[in-house]
Amino acid sequence: MPSSDSDLTRPSNLKDHARGTGPVRTQRPVYVDFLPPCNHACPAGENIQAWLAHLQAGND
Repeated sequence: MPSSDSDLTRPSNLKDHARGTGPVRTQRPVYVDFLPPCNHACPAGENIQAWLAHLQAGND
C-alpha cells in the first residue's frame, strides 16, 4: 500500500518529550477519614467503625 500525505497522524518526535510520552497526572487523590452513613442509621446507636476495627484486629 503506497504512503500518502493525507495520513491523519504524524510520527511523534520522542526527543521532544521531557516528561515522558504518556499522560501526566496533574491531580492526586486525597483520602479523608469520614464517618460512614451506617453510624447515624444504626438503630442501636453503636459505633460501627469501632466494631469493625475490633473484628479486624481479632478482638471478639
